[in-house]
Formats: sequence, C-alpha cells, structure tokens
Amino acid sequence: MLKKIRAYFFTGLLVLLPIIGTVGIIYWLFIVVTNFLINPLESYFPENIKPVIIRLASLLVAFIIVVFIGMLGKIVFLKKIARPVEGLLARIPLFNRIYNFFKQISSAIWKSRATILNGVVLLEYPRKGIWSIGFTTSHVPSRTSDVLKNEVMGVFITTTPNPTTGVYIFVPKKDIIFLSIPVEDGLKLVVSGGTIEPSEIKKIDKK
Repeated sequence: MLKKIRAYFFTGLLVLLPIIGTVGIIYWLFIVVTNFLINPLESYFPENIKPVIIRLASLLVAFIIVVFIGMLGKIVFLKKIARPVEGLLARIPLFNRIYNFFKQISSAIWKSRATILNGVVLLEYPRKGIWSIGFTTSHVPSRTSDVLKNEVMGVFITTTPNPTTGVYIFVPKKDIIFLSIPVEDGLKLVVSGGTIEPSEIKKIDKK
C-alpha cells in the first residue's frame, strides 16, 4: 500500500511540476514587469481601485511600450543608430557578458522564426548501426553537392537536453529517412530524452 501511495505521489509531482513551473514563471514575470510601472500609475487611479487592476493596467502599458519599440526597430535609420550603442554596451566589463547572453537568446528566437529547421529525419550517426534524430535545414548545400559529386543535405543534429547546440553535417540524401512529424514534435522528442514521443511517426518518400 505504501509503495502504491509513493508511486502515486511521484506521478502526481510529475504531472503538477510543469504546470506549477509555468504558472510560477508567468506570475514572477507579471510581478517584475508591473513593479516598474505600478508606482507611477497609482497616482492616476482613485484610492478605492484594487491593486490588481492597477497591475493589469501596468501590464497593458508595458505591452504598448514593447510594441512601440518593436515598431521603431523596423526603421532602418534607428537600426543604424542602435549599432554603435550595442557596440558600446558590449565593451562594458561584466555588463557585456549579461548583454551577450540575452542577445544570443533573442537571436536564437529570431532564427527559429525564420524556419531554419524544416524537416525531421533519421540517419545513422555517429556510425553505422546507431540511429539519430536530425533536422534538415532550409539551406540546400548545392555547391557542397557539386564538390562531393553526390546529392547531399545539410542536417543539424541537436543535443539533449539543449537543442541550441549540436553538429551540422552533410549527409547523402539516399541515406536519410524522412519522417512525417513536425519539427516541434521532433525537438520535444530530443529535449525530453525520448519521454515525449509523437503519437504517430511515419516514413515519407522524398525524391
């Protein structure tokens, strides 16, 4: 009986942890973002207004500010001004490490939006008999194919649990098995170490 209770307990933890973690991060971001604006905005609201309403108003103001900055970022003139500023920030000791860290995160997000990875494949890597999940890239290495005198494809093999690192290799197209699953499902499979598996995986032919 105690073993069953313990098993149920740990199963419950596994179910609740992602939910609690997600809610906790959202709540923390909500508090951090609104704290910057809640004090200036308090003077514009009557005293009987609940603090949560002021926080929601602060969040709306923060959203508008971010959208406005995004609009400005599209202007080429402002991009040219931002480059020297970024260069200056990148040279400040200690601060440059923090800045570069967040710069890399934002760059990774933008690259993912550009659909660098466009397909999930199986291939024998790092040697024959061992199969790995890989992701084909949107770039077709035609010049590499000419040099090798063989039709090859660029394949990115990510590491577990960090999908932003890995190796980029050229593989003959005939040695690749193409899978009919979205890139997102393939990434979940890799990041989770195989615990989150797509409901269905099929081989597809690509000539």
